[in-house]
Amino acid sequence: DVWGGAARRWKDHPGLGGYGLMNEPHDLPRPGQLQESEGGGEDLAIWPAYARAAVEAIRKVDPRTTIYVAGNEWSSAMAMADRNPGFPLQGENLVYEVHLYLDAASNGHAFDFDTEVKKGFSAGIGRRAIDMDTGARRLAMAADWAREHKLRLALTEVGMPLDDPRWQEVFH
Repeated sequence: DVWGGAARRWKDHPGLGGYGLMNEPHDLPRPGQLQESEGGGEDLAIWPAYARAAVEAIRKVDPRTTIYVAGNEWSSAMAMADRNPGFPLQGENLVYEVHLYLDAASNGHAFDFDTEVKKGFSAGIGRRAIDMDTGARRLAMAADWAREHKLRLALTEVGMPLDDPRWQEVFH
């Protein structure tokens, strides 16, 4: 109902660049529960089902405006391919948005490059320290999936400290 109403209200507005369904879906309830999971065991099918319903509601009203679809687990680029059962969704002009953080845990909570390297792991990649390929390797997980399915991606959030140029190198 919300997305159908939003589409009715805004579909012809000249400033509308697209519909962004959700920012960083995460910690959804575990299977059979109603409360948020608070970090694990969530039912990963919940968000793709809601996203599918939202796309269908929008398309009944507005068949052409871009719809931005985030993925489970904070829209992580590393999770798009295998943590979103039911994706890709049916429909035209969909763009899957992904987020990319470069610290070891890929959560944007750590800022010292040397400390992050010493942790000796890289989320999504495994037991190897972050290095100059970390950003490309993490983003490739989503890019390969999108290419395989002939989909569009948008990198809509990225985070790195500005005080150490090595972070920018990791991003390239």
